[in-house]
Amino acid sequence: MIDIENDKAKFEYCGGVVNTDFFEDICTFENNPAEVPNKTKIITTVPGIVRRDNNNVWNIEERAKIKFL
Repeated sequence: MIDIENDKAKFEYCGGVVNTDFFEDICTFENNPAEVPNKTKIITTVPGIVRRDNNNVWNIEERAKIKFL
């Protein structure tokens, strides 16, 4: 997480190329991963937003946008 401010924070994807099903409800795609056959990298183009609830659990409020390279 980045830019943590009280019960709200931004987040970015950090990691390698994985099955696109992994991103469901977490990220949206800036480009179609099927159109990048030799993808080697994923970058976050727009951070997502999470908010901490009363049980101290972070929940996604806005999904991050990622791009496959």
